[in-house]
Amino acid sequence: MININIIFIIFYLAIILSGTIYDHHPRYNPNFQTPISHGLVKNLVKPVLNPVTRVPELNSLDPSSTANFYGDMVNPGLFQYFFSPNNNVSSPGYNIPIPISLPLTLNKDNGTYTFDNQNFFPIDNQGIDVDPSKRLYKDAKGVYHNYHFCLKINSNFLFNGSEMFSFVGDDDFFVFIDNKLVIDLGGVHSAESASVNLNTLGLTKGKVYPIDFFYCERHTSKSTIRFNTNILMTCKFIDYCGVCNGDGTSCCNPQTTCNDNNPCTIDQCPLPYTKINGSISDYCYHHPKELYNPSNKCFTHQCNITTGNIDAFPIPCLDLSKDCLKSKACNTSTGCQYESACTDVCHIENQCINGKCEVKSSDYCAIQLDGDKVDICSVYSCDSSQGGCIKQEKCQQGSNKCIVTSCDSENGNCIVENVPNPNANDSCIISICNPDTGLYSSSPLQCPDRSNEYEKCKRNTTNPCIETSCKASTGECFEIEIPGDMCDCGCDIKNKCMRSHCTKEGKCSPVFIAEIDDGNTCTDDYCDPCTGLITHTTASKCLNCNSC
Repeated sequence: MININIIFIIFYLAIILSGTIYDHHPRYNPNFQTPISHGLVKNLVKPVLNPVTRVPELNSLDPSSTANFYGDMVNPGLFQYFFSPNNNVSSPGYNIPIPISLPLTLNKDNGTYTFDNQNFFPIDNQGIDVDPSKRLYKDAKGVYHNYHFCLKINSNFLFNGSEMFSFVGDDDFFVFIDNKLVIDLGGVHSAESASVNLNTLGLTKGKVYPIDFFYCERHTSKSTIRFNTNILMTCKFIDYCGVCNGDGTSCCNPQTTCNDNNPCTIDQCPLPYTKINGSISDYCYHHPKELYNPSNKCFTHQCNITTGNIDAFPIPCLDLSKDCLKSKACNTSTGCQYESACTDVCHIENQCINGKCEVKSSDYCAIQLDGDKVDICSVYSCDSSQGGCIKQEKCQQGSNKCIVTSCDSENGNCIVENVPNPNANDSCIISICNPDTGLYSSSPLQCPDRSNEYEKCKRNTTNPCIETSCKASTGECFEIEIPGDMCDCGCDIKNKCMRSHCTKEGKCSPVFIAEIDDGNTCTDDYCDPCTGLITHTTASKCLNCNSC
């Protein structure tokens, strides 16, 4: 890239333009020596010059835009270095500034000055091409040239009312007057021409205006330039390198001239109009590295003096747990953000005591629901799912409906009772309560068969009048004597007036039935042994006397 700040010095019939060329190479900037050249393109750059940087800017940074595509801008982001320095050899867009002087000759017939070079290779073997391995590009005859450079001229002029400027050449060429684009020949193309009559620009006679023109050679195999003008450009100032309107980069490199070996500073060359008395390095600026955003309230930043990296350290948030607050995030503008720690649905909103969230207690819920008429037979609590206060019976009925639970309204105590048994007084009925319904089912009492209790004490005698039994409480066997008239000892009695009777030894000893004697002494009692018929007749002794 060429940055020419022009000084017009009149040596009889010639003017010398002093400036700076910025040397590029396709290795560092792929916008040079592109595989295909699409020719002239308009509207590649913005129609208004940046008044601060005094360099043109692309209309778009999109490589697929029409202007960039046909203007062979394969990497639009590197256009910024076409007319600006980049001293970092490891950075894309790296270039080397080289001072240059261009002689303009006077045409006596019309009073214009002309620069004409149809083989314009001003920096062969210079800049990046000092390294022989970089001298890769040749013309059609196989002759090496440095084909990749740009030229920038920033100057001023006093408008007299009759100025003009014309140009013929390749490749990119842009002229800005009063910061407005007046000649637009963008792209990689063969020689193209354009001119401007300053009377058509609406300028005021006698007023000073800026003039800036930019030229690039981006591709083999020709380099031509010719411009003709009667504009008497002036030099606003000469930088400490001796360049008109220069920026100091032709003799000052921040990374070498101004290096203070401190990785935490950004080294900068002196301002171009600085008066240098001695070494340029004595006037360099060393700015502390930008600690990113100093207003960032979430992080503090410090430069690592060893690496030069900017290290970030989070700013700790305050402990506001005593106010029941917890940190949730950090806003770079306002700092730490806090939110309530009392987020449970049963917490009382905005109530914190000694760092503890107030909860909706039973007393709180009792007042909320019933005020001063608290029901002692109710339990008050917070619904953990909804957060509202709820009221429930204190003495709740269980799943067993045979047990009735109730609350004593006098003292709030729970009373637990069984469901009354309707057959409680009937010992011969068994009643069972169903826990699912609370109803009783009844059935008669079944006495158990206890015959097996006597199996142990089996009869051990042949006497039918002796019975053997077992004492259930101790298991002890004992004998029971059966009365003779109740004991069946197998008497064969044919006389129906007698009944069976046994002795205690179990032997048969029949006796008369008791019913024969009616107890009357005046009757004779008789029993028919065949039929068992009993009769009572008057005794003979009583027939002739009144003894009866």
